[in-house]
Formats: sequence, structure tokens, C-alpha cells
Amino acid sequence: MTIQSKQPIVTVVVVPRESFNMFAEVVERIYAVTSPIFKMLVMEGNAPKERRAQLEAIAARHPSCKIVYSNRWVYPHEAVNQAIPMIDTKYAVFIDNEVELLEDWL
Repeated sequence: MTIQSKQPIVTVVVVPRESFNMFAEVVERIYAVTSPIFKMLVMEGNAPKERRAQLEAIAARHPSCKIVYSNRWVYPHEAVNQAIPMIDTKYAVFIDNEVELLEDWL
């Protein structure tokens, strides 16, 4: 079944783990392999400056991407808890910033 809607029904939330090395790549990959219209929340978690700049460049290209900044490193469960009140879609998916996604995963 294909869902065709102009309004997003899912929010993809990317939360930080132990490393920021793949953060930007994971966010880019989500946009590359995800077909339904979606919103994205990137819980930045006080990433290093160069990683933060990469995320900002991605968000500039994708209006559905919102970066939520933190002034300190946050645990993954903290980032999830911070994101929950910001979700305004029917569904939400929480993804660590270290996962590798396959085509049509959602």
C-alpha cells in the first residue's frame, strides 16, 4: 500500500549516540532512501562545530528538517524525551545517529 499525502504523517527523529562521526551521513541517507513525505527532527546533542555545520547545511537544503540544539551532550533517552513534545505527526520513528538504512525502510 502506498501512502500519498501532501502532509507528513511521520516524524523521523535522529538522536545522538556515543559518536558524531556519522551524524550528517545518516541524516543525508534518510533523505536519500525514504519515500513518504516526512518531517525530521535532528537532536543535535552538542555536536562538534564541524558536525554542527554539516547538519546546518543539510537542514538548509531540506525545509522539513529541524535541528534542536543543546548546550551539553545529552543521553539518547534525554534526546527522545525532548523530541516527543515537538512531534505533531501521527507516527514517529526514533533513529540513532549511527544506523545504516536500506532503501524503502519506512
